[in-house]
Amino acid sequence: MSTQFSVITLASTISDNFFYMLSDGERAMLVDPIDAAVAIAAVEGAGLELVAILNTHWHPDHVGGNKQTLEAFPGTPLFGPAAEAELIEDLGGVALSQAFAGGDTFMLGEHAIHVIETPGHTVGHISYLADGHLLSGDVIFSAGVGHCKLGGDPGVLYRTYANVLSGLPGELIVYPGHNYARRNCEFGLSLLPEDAALTARVEELEPAGARTIKLTTLAQERAFNPFMRYGDEALQRALKSAHPEQWERARAGSRTDDEAAFRTLRALRDEW
Repeated sequence: MSTQFSVITLASTISDNFFYMLSDGERAMLVDPIDAAVAIAAVEGAGLELVAILNTHWHPDHVGGNKQTLEAFPGTPLFGPAAEAELIEDLGGVALSQAFAGGDTFMLGEHAIHVIETPGHTVGHISYLADGHLLSGDVIFSAGVGHCKLGGDPGVLYRTYANVLSGLPGELIVYPGHNYARRNCEFGLSLLPEDAALTARVEELEPAGARTIKLTTLAQERAFNPFMRYGDEALQRALKSAHPEQWERARAGSRTDDEAAFRTLRALRDEW
């Protein structure tokens, strides 16, 4: 008899992060449990056996809870990206038990979890795909993307969007590490003030300041997220018109106008 797979959203009380608990009804895995107290309480409160912690990338707000959480569950393995194993150990205080790269697969009970390489926010960022759920760390935010300030690269991040994320099914539910949807939508509307998709997204957002997150699918993000609309002619016209110098700088380092649009968006959002 097949067990039911689910993803439980957990809000950190020590940062603005959201993190997640995967469950098959008997076992659990935690994804980037920055807030150890919340993570431990979630596993114990659900009466589940913690069988792994998964990290998406090395940033301290994603690995900082590893050590304390693992101390509460001795012997639990820590999984994460092979390309960032040393950084995760240095900043999280625990070495990876198993290092993954794109194409790897592991199991939560009967449920396969696939590793996808999604670099750009950091050099070795990975995401986890399981049963219609995409645990995307800081690569995808609602109406936005992660920054590239700490070891990232906007050109690499663009290729992740153009060559990896674009090929994934639209019905996948996206689980981001932060909820910056309101600010991201405001940024998008500053470029496309009459955009119907962005306007509709703003109207359904959580109340300002709420520590909740309204999850979206990839298809929904493709409709309103400016960073997924890099090929949109209206968006490219708006960027060229309102920010010609930034566009020209981005175009000089890009192979296509689509990449230039993505790079321009990322540079502008850095200052927004």
